[in-house]
Amino acid sequence: MKTYAFRYITILVLLLLFASSCAPLPTPSSPSSNSSSQSNSSSHSSSSSGNNSTTNSNWQEFLTIEPFVGCIERVLPIAIDSSGNVEQQIENTNPIATVRENWAIVPYNSGALLFQLTSISNGDWIQINKSLVVDVSANANVPQHVDVLHSVGCGGVGQIREFPSTNLRSDLNSFSQKSTFSGADFFTLQPGEFEIFYVPFDCKAPGYYDISVTVEYSYQGENGVIEFPTFDALCPQSFTVYTTEAGGDLLGVENYNWKNGKYSQTP
Repeated sequence: MKTYAFRYITILVLLLLFASSCAPLPTPSSPSSNSSSQSNSSSHSSSSSGNNSTTNSNWQEFLTIEPFVGCIERVLPIAIDSSGNVEQQIENTNPIATVRENWAIVPYNSGALLFQLTSISNGDWIQINKSLVVDVSANANVPQHVDVLHSVGCGGVGQIREFPSTNLRSDLNSFSQKSTFSGADFFTLQPGEFEIFYVPFDCKAPGYYDISVTVEYSYQGENGVIEFPTFDALCPQSFTVYTTEAGGDLLGVENYNWKNGKYSQTP
């Protein structure tokens, strides 16, 4: 009987020792947690510094984009008296109307917008992809007739990078098109340098079009996407073009009408 009791006590002690060895480890102290957190952060930072990483950094910290406003046919926000100075008539309206960036462009038969991209980097180069992504949303409901302003005498803007044209068609509610410059593998900007992108459009059907343009870039080993200022384009059923000098004096009046898939001048 004593022998069985001794064996029972021995087995019980062994079980207690085994259970103690399998108990969970104590929770680390606060300094150890901070050290682990710092280690993970350092590893993430190292990973983010690779050449192929993607970032949501603000590209506006090292690059500016400015659209050219003048010498582009745009929808007039007011009715024009052809017997008076056009610019003075515009200036006498609500000041909001004088902000030409808000006027829809009218790329009749073909037209374009120009954007100047300028590096404001402190020292590093910016690499810009040669392909633009043009996203278009279309609305087939357009005014029957609009008045359009065309100012001349805006002067030159330096070397221009011309991209393939985007066709504006209203049979699709929305579509996306890649426009690739054929004369280079990519663009690079040193601090203070600029490039001028010529982004053309063709009216293939009357419609009202919301357009946005983006392009990929690489800067300081990180990749991202540059967003151009969005704008509107209008392909009306018919319109009247008022051509003026830079000062606003009227040079001529022309009428156009959509017919057989293009705009034709009418009396």
